[in-house]
Order: sequence, then C-alpha cells, then structure tokens
Amino acid sequence: MEMASLEKMAYEAMQRGDVAAGIRLYEEILEKDPTNARVIYYLGYAFGQAGDHEQEISYYRKAVAQNYRTALIYYNLGEAYLGDDQVEDAVQAFKEGLQIDADSADNHFGLGRAYHLRGQNAAAEEELLEAVRLSPQDIVFKEYLGFFYEQIGQPRNALNQYQSILEIAPDAEGVRDRFEAINKILVSPENPSGGMGGQ
Repeated sequence: MEMASLEKMAYEAMQRGDVAAGIRLYEEILEKDPTNARVIYYLGYAFGQAGDHEQEISYYRKAVAQNYRTALIYYNLGEAYLGDDQVEDAVQAFKEGLQIDADSADNHFGLGRAYHLRGQNAAAEEELLEAVRLSPQDIVFKEYLGFFYEQIGQPRNALNQYQSILEIAPDAEGVRDRFEAINKILVSPENPSGGMGGQ
C-alpha cells in the first residue's frame, strides 16, 4: 500500500477516535520510512492521546531531532512534559515554541501554567495574560487565569475573568457557579471591603 494511503488511513483512524489503529498504521509507515519526521510527530501525538506520555515525549524529541520544529510540536512537547511532572523540561519546551512564534497563545498559556507550578506567580500572570490577549475568545485560557487568581488570593480579578467567560459562553460548565460563589463572598456583610485578602 502506498505511503499516502497509509497516512490517510492513520489520520482517519485518529479522527474517529481509534487511537490503537492510528498508532499501528503510523508505526507501519515508519518501518518503511523511519526518517519521516511528520509521521514521527503524529505517532507521538497518537501516544499522547493514548495517555502514554513517555512514548509521546520520545517521539516528539525524535521528530525535533529530524528538524521538525514548529511552535505546535513544542507546545505539545511541553504539555507532555507537564503530564509527566517534568516541569523544568516543560518550561524549556514552551520557550522553544515561543522562539519560533512569539505570538503563540498556546505556548504562552503553557508557560504560564508551568511558572504557576514553579510558584513564579508574577511570571505566570504575565504569560497567562498574554495568552488571553492573543486569543480573547478562548474560554479555557480565561478559566485557568480565573483559577490562578483564586489561588493567589485575588478574587476580584478571578471574578472579572469568569464574568468575561459568561459574556462569551453563558452556559460554560461550572463557571457561573464559581462566579456566583466569589461574588457572594465579596458582597457579604462579613466582608464589607470585599477582601478575601485580594484585589
């Protein structure tokens, strides 16, 4: 079977959620063409969908070694590192992605989360805000930023993020509950200054 046909079959398998078939087909392609960097990357992605971060990381790194370097592969590599609790490697991967595309909202988002895990809250906030600025309709970015503000004791900033999500997606799951819970605390008689120790 021609390589293009195998690759099409692998892609279709992944699209319908048959990750095992996708992996098998990508591996078959690489048996015939072991330096196909694009397929190496796809195989890494397939292993990531299967939850195997070790294999995912291995194949992404092989693809990079074959000069398959894009902002997206570094974002996915960073996410895989985070999934494997390798925060320092994740930071480096996201930074590599931003060297390729300084306006990659995904890599700013990933880097912000990695900084948050390292306890570098000022740097985390800067990266997360940049991700939201670059992709203002992405409610995932805004929701994490709201969560971040809750974590560091800035409920008003969290409230602002949740409110902006509800303006985009009024039925966003769980967001209205968080918005109402924080708002209730901020306006309660026990907290006349709207404190909670934050802004």
